[in-house]
Amino acid sequence: MTRRLTRRPVRRPTWRGALAPVLAGVALAALVGCGGGGQDPSSPSPSSPTADPAPTADADQAWAAYGALPQDLASALDHAVGDLGWTELQEPAVAAGDGTCALNLSRQRSEQVLLDLDDADLSASRAALDPVLAGYGFPPLSEPTTDGGGQTVVASEHPDGGEVTLTTRSDTVLDVGGVPLDPAGCTPGAYVPADR
Repeated sequence: MTRRLTRRPVRRPTWRGALAPVLAGVALAALVGCGGGGQDPSSPSPSSPTADPAPTADADQAWAAYGALPQDLASALDHAVGDLGWTELQEPAVAAGDGTCALNLSRQRSEQVLLDLDDADLSASRAALDPVLAGYGFPPLSEPTTDGGGQTVVASEHPDGGEVTLTTRSDTVLDVGGVPLDPAGCTPGAYVPADR
């Protein structure tokens, strides 16, 4: 007798799987009380830009970890290829959908065409942005691809879910967002950081 074996697709872990232990720890700390013990006061702060941002429970924590990233990226790009004259298209906002919640930090646009200022591989741009991304725990930008609309796209996704996308064709757009938040306390809409 011959048995037919069927293969089930392997499920890849998602940010939700990584977020569960963090949320459990936050809940436990709230129930028990933190007390401040266990961390050496002389050690560097875990929220410093060189620390890897972890999935966060609320927008304030996400802003503390990632809030400076959009400006750091725009400044690095300006330094590499010249002042691009950025315009803010989207202020920080919380978005929800299908049981998820995320903080979108910024969408900036320049009328300059990055391909006119850099080569087709965007090598100067990627060389300038990759160290900034690494400081926030992101991998290097992808190789350039062309989307269905003819835009050249490079992107980086943090292991915990934040995303950086740079697109250029007739202009240049820098998107920073997708920072996962606790869906249980999600309030979609504009987010106004305390430091703005």
